[in-house]
Amino acid sequence: MRPAPTAPRPRRERGLTIDGAEEGLLAGRLTEEADGLYLRVAGYVWRAAPGGDYYDAFRSLQGQMGEQLGWRIGACGNCRYMHFSKMTRQMTGGVTGYCLVNKAGQDVGDRDTVDVVDVCRHFAYGPDDERKAWYSRWLVSRGLPPK
Repeated sequence: MRPAPTAPRPRRERGLTIDGAEEGLLAGRLTEEADGLYLRVAGYVWRAAPGGDYYDAFRSLQGQMGEQLGWRIGACGNCRYMHFSKMTRQMTGGVTGYCLVNKAGQDVGDRDTVDVVDVCRHFAYGPDDERKAWYSRWLVSRGLPPK
């Protein structure tokens, strides 16, 4: 008799903190499976829209959850200080970017890289317009024109 087949294990799985508004902080699970990226929180399951890279999938999940419940993922992918260079986003498939916190007037390097699902004590939720504004301030601090 053969053993029953088991479901394939997720390629990558991370725990996340979710700001559930009135619900408080909730534990979430982000799993990368063969057919896509999934977010599971408090009995809810969202599947990322197909296409794009890892960050696009992350943003898709955040968008679905935010639209439905108003909740936010507490991770670098939602932080006002995270920024992708075109090269790092392309080379990492949208997994890794740069943290610009405390980098005024300084260049960034390997020590400043963070994954979309990382989080640190400097985390500050920042919608797209805030991230773009922070990036522009960082550019100006280095003597470069803002974008």
